[in-house]
Amino acid sequence: MLTPAMMKPAIALVGCGRWGVHILRDLLSLGCDVHVAANSTASRERAVAGGAASFREHVEDLPAVSGAVVAVPTVWHADIIRRLMPRDIPILVEKPMTPDAEEARQLAAELSGRLFVMDKWRYHPAIEALRDIAQSDEMGPVIGLSTRRLDWGSPHADVDAVWILAPHDLSIALEILGHIPEPRAAVAESGAKGR
Repeated sequence: MLTPAMMKPAIALVGCGRWGVHILRDLLSLGCDVHVAANSTASRERAVAGGAASFREHVEDLPAVSGAVVAVPTVWHADIIRRLMPRDIPILVEKPMTPDAEEARQLAAELSGRLFVMDKWRYHPAIEALRDIAQSDEMGPVIGLSTRRLDWGSPHADVDAVWILAPHDLSIALEILGHIPEPRAAVAESGAKGR
């Protein structure tokens, strides 16, 4: 007889594009049944080839799940989050939560305790090592943190690159320092000639 502890958790994955296919792989490696919702033939093919338990074109058609991961273009995040809200499940969304700070605050308040944003660099072993050094004070007190984010073109045509890149540096600062300090300076440089 199957007990609840022996059953695989069912997770919804909304989007199975360039990044979603990796999320699908990781959820499957954790032993989850992954039910994908996406509205393109390419996403359907990636989901089926990747081993998804089911595929639906609409979020509302997904079966009952224990949680959801949102991996669609940034401009759709808020809409998908709102469509998942009635399910009363935890929702993990790619960063940034939305390209609108006020909307992000509103969603965070409405979904307090069950809306989470991916911070992949925050939990990188190198960042954790820097955090440990900073907390140990073995090299003295931290007097500053300088980050540099390089990108050879952005595949995110839907939002400004700041919305895509800055959250990485903010999450790194949070992990190393334990808080996000007041910024002192920010510089954006375009590597493209003629701009």
